[in-house]
Amino acid sequence: MTEIDSLFQQAASIMNTRFEGRFLFGGSISDQPPLAIETTAELLATAEPPTGNFFNDQGDPNSIRLDERTSVTIGSTASQVGEDLLHSMQRILMFDAGTLPAGAGAFAPAGDLDQQLTNDQAEFLQSELDRVLGAIDTMKTAATDNALNIRTVEDVQTRIEDQKITLSELIADKEDADLGEAALRLNQQQVALEASFRMIAQMRQLSLVNLL
Repeated sequence: MTEIDSLFQQAASIMNTRFEGRFLFGGSISDQPPLAIETTAELLATAEPPTGNFFNDQGDPNSIRLDERTSVTIGSTASQVGEDLLHSMQRILMFDAGTLPAGAGAFAPAGDLDQQLTNDQAEFLQSELDRVLGAIDTMKTAATDNALNIRTVEDVQTRIEDQKITLSELIADKEDADLGEAALRLNQQQVALEASFRMIAQMRQLSLVNLL
């Protein structure tokens, strides 16, 4: 039970992570902790899902726009990542407190897991292993998605830095140029622009009637 309590506190700290005053994993609710419970006692007192709910988060994960063509999703909501893990913790706490979790009738009677385990108690914990492994797989998927998002952010950051360097070189080229040369170049660009406008206007006037 000490291990369960320690694991719960670690999970709560992660799921209630804040950045610049906002809870990252609250979905559309970013001004309150995504996790609705604070202790293992409250976890034990909550009804088993789907009847009970451990979370305050709502909606989809937050999304941020990196540039004019790229947006990324910020991780997942707390419930998407943490519900299976918390549910497994809850079931173990329930069994330890003498209450059989849903579907665990074959392992009766429930009892104190801090003592020498009976065969039924050992088999119950073994049965929870699949649920725990499933929760770990969910977290691995979320971690992979986050890694891909980090790579996307890094790529956009590199592209923006390259654009910044290019713009700086262009500005420096203009600022360092002779004023007469700059005026000549501007005039040439204006002539080219007017020529392109005329060409576009002429193409818009083309039709099958004119061709015939």
